[in-house]
Amino acid sequence: MIVGYSLSVDDGDKYFFEAAPDTVFCPKCDSVIDDSYTPVTIGGLKKDLDCFSTYENRLIVSERFKAVCDRLNSNGLQFIQVNNAPILYWLKIIKSLEFDSIKRKTRFDGLCSLCNNYESIIGATPVYLKGVNYPIESGFYRTDLEFGSGREKSHLEIIGCETKNILERECLLGINYIPTTI
Repeated sequence: MIVGYSLSVDDGDKYFFEAAPDTVFCPKCDSVIDDSYTPVTIGGLKKDLDCFSTYENRLIVSERFKAVCDRLNSNGLQFIQVNNAPILYWLKIIKSLEFDSIKRKTRFDGLCSLCNNYESIIGATPVYLKGVNYPIESGFYRTDLEFGSGREKSHLEIIGCETKNILERECLLGINYIPTTI
């Protein structure tokens, strides 16, 4: 049974942390330790996308994407502007779902003695969610774990089935929907 969809978005060929000060990262494992950092600008796009990922796996969305979410009254989202022309936003999803790392056999490598983060968390797909036995409610969610290494670790973004249907009807560019099943 499909319980939701994880988002796979196009590569935007942009860096999120290109101008970030060293204080944003752990000096030992390179994990992000200051999640409040926002770039002044990330520059324009090569393609006309409504949703894309930076090299560090930060989800960037267009004004059009934000307008769709505003019409949906999607709570639990933060749109942080990162560009003026075109207007682009860093989409931060607040609501989380617990990832089942035991069932997925996720590997946690290199616990950092300085920041207490793992250097790498490997094994995100297929997505297994703890305690989810039915389709999740409409809306946007993120996993409680971040996957990847160093400054490129990021949450998986998951949406409810009805949210996926609405986004598809809007023909937003740059998004692929991967079924999450139980």
